[in-house]
Amino acid sequence: MLVLTRKTGERLHLGQDIVVKVVKVRGNSVQLGIEAPPEVAILRSELLPQQPREDHAENVSGIQNPPPVQMALPVGTHASSLVSG
Repeated sequence: MLVLTRKTGERLHLGQDIVVKVVKVRGNSVQLGIEAPPEVAILRSELLPQQPREDHAENVSGIQNPPPVQMALPVGTHASSLVSG
């Protein structure tokens, strides 16, 4: 596992098409913005099928046709404009 430290506003590029941005950090909560092509499924771990904890990382890649997450923003919308006070 690669572990990185990022500050608010910093980005992480995964390949050529995926960008993860740290939008906000408050206490134990980190808000991330993800820019990815529509064909890339983005799932929170709690939406994955239940599996034993020790096998979780190895089995994530074996999921067949996960439901897509609709995260598209209108053109010109910045992720930070969706964060309320």
